[in-house]
Amino acid sequence: MNKEVYEKNIKAYKQRYNVDYEPINNNKYENKLEDTKDGNKTIQIENNGRKIYLHSKYSPIKEAEKKYEKLELRYGTLIIYFGLGLAYYIKEIIKKINKTDNMIIYEPDKELFDIVMKNIDISDILNNINFVLLFDLEEMKKIILGKPADKKVEILPAYKELYLEETVKFMKEVKELINRDMTHLNTLEKFKDDWTKSIFCNIDSVLSSYNIVDFKDVFKDKPIIVVGAGPSLNKNVHLLKEIEGKVCIICCFSAAKVLEKQGITPNFLVSLDSKQYGIEEYEANIPLIYLKSTNKELLQKHKSKKIIYFTEGEVWLSRVLEDKIKGDYLSIRGTVSSFATSTAKYFGASKIILIGQDFCWTKEKIHAEGTVHKITNSYKAYHNYDMEEKDIYGNTVYTNIPFYGFKLWFDEFTSELPENVKLIHATEGGLPIEGAETITLREAIDKYCKEEYCDIKSILNKYYETNKTIDKFINRETVYENIKLIYEELKDMKKLSEEAVDLSKKITKNIKYSTNGLKKNNNYISRLDKIDVMLKENQDVKSIIKTFSNDISKYYFIEKTDNEKLDFAIMNEKLYIQIYEAIDNTIKIAKEEMNYED
Repeated sequence: MNKEVYEKNIKAYKQRYNVDYEPINNNKYENKLEDTKDGNKTIQIENNGRKIYLHSKYSPIKEAEKKYEKLELRYGTLIIYFGLGLAYYIKEIIKKINKTDNMIIYEPDKELFDIVMKNIDISDILNNINFVLLFDLEEMKKIILGKPADKKVEILPAYKELYLEETVKFMKEVKELINRDMTHLNTLEKFKDDWTKSIFCNIDSVLSSYNIVDFKDVFKDKPIIVVGAGPSLNKNVHLLKEIEGKVCIICCFSAAKVLEKQGITPNFLVSLDSKQYGIEEYEANIPLIYLKSTNKELLQKHKSKKIIYFTEGEVWLSRVLEDKIKGDYLSIRGTVSSFATSTAKYFGASKIILIGQDFCWTKEKIHAEGTVHKITNSYKAYHNYDMEEKDIYGNTVYTNIPFYGFKLWFDEFTSELPENVKLIHATEGGLPIEGAETITLREAIDKYCKEEYCDIKSILNKYYETNKTIDKFINRETVYENIKLIYEELKDMKKLSEEAVDLSKKITKNIKYSTNGLKKNNNYISRLDKIDVMLKENQDVKSIIKTFSNDISKYYFIEKTDNEKLDFAIMNEKLYIQIYEAIDNTIKIAKEEMNYED
């Protein structure tokens, strides 16, 4: 052990992670380090009877330099690295990384890391706030999930053989996380303008709605059926007739006509789509659970009761309703099925029974026969498959990244259910859900429903009579006055962001063309700092940035120059341009939807 190096490392470890490093005694790698030809260290590890060098026994530094000599990173890249090894590869990447890049290093072998701590100086890695060293895949997933940056995955070469099982698991987890992020970003891109429009144009519907928080645990310890529109729905939907009125049925809006043809009336419809199909075709008198961003035409035409869900701390509605209406949290991931399933949990279900949740299709069939979906070109494009998977029967089925991402959400949702709540996958087809009980709907009804029958209509009527719609808590005129105030404030924020764009362009120009550009920029930078504070403190701007985050995060993605200060100036310029455009777009939408005249 190199005592000086070890003390330096444990000090850095303590400073970074705020815990004392705990060494491993009787480490199996003790005395395994070998000197290399160039005076560095490597280590030989035995694996299945073969002896493998973790790094070159001649020149591990040159080996790392060769591997990454052509490495180029965009600003804002997240590097996910499998294996610290003896840190040669990581130290080489440090030379290439920018201040806006981040790196997660997952090390599967704590004993090997212990040898590194005791012999290799990695204090520069431990002290670098852009680097995070982890030994747990679950921690890695939490950090990665939802980051908008470009992602680059790297594996230390020798680890592919030394830690094959861990490598496969690592790649599976990373692939699923990236797929999930792509699903989320695709959803944002597809619906962002519609969501913004709905914020303004749905306020009448919001005011005449019940709040979902008043229905928490309405069916506590009872089973609830959740109906999706997957192609397997036609196999078993008829069985719902025998439990109608005795077990709560929550139906995704797109599947409602399939139930109607069977003479089945669900207790709730659920919609979150700003582009909702089938509005003219289905106007049954069934309560609708929805988000503030749900299609305005659907909400205006729907004549039955409406129940809105909005998150606790939601900026727009909280402000216009003057914080008089409580919000809450439901886990939703880009699909109405996740919304319906989370609602079932919120209603207190002890058993959540899913049907029509395939997450895939055959070559011939994308949704169940009789749904409201129209086979348009955009519909076909969205459901174009690029993945083959095995269904619950072992048959080959077809899916794509968005739909597979929905399946991953159900896997995670199931794993996080409390012990007294169970998810039953009774779809009778489609992709399996990890952790769910997979049985037929007939079996699910016989096993979980018959002993729990209740009078659904009476229970719900009591809730409707006891609770009030939102307009009973706040005056409508006051709400519209509050919306107008937000609109006027956004116009002020637009002027500030426009000024920021102008200043940032001047800063870029000075750095690019003037020898004393930095000195010239002092006043501009000082003013920009003040504008930044005003933009960041404005809750309306924060909400806009969240809605348009996929666009705004692209300010990272620039081609690098040889001048790092110029690169940052160009990035800032892009950032302010995109913030300006997002605010301007929101103002135009508000003006159109609210019929404002300046």
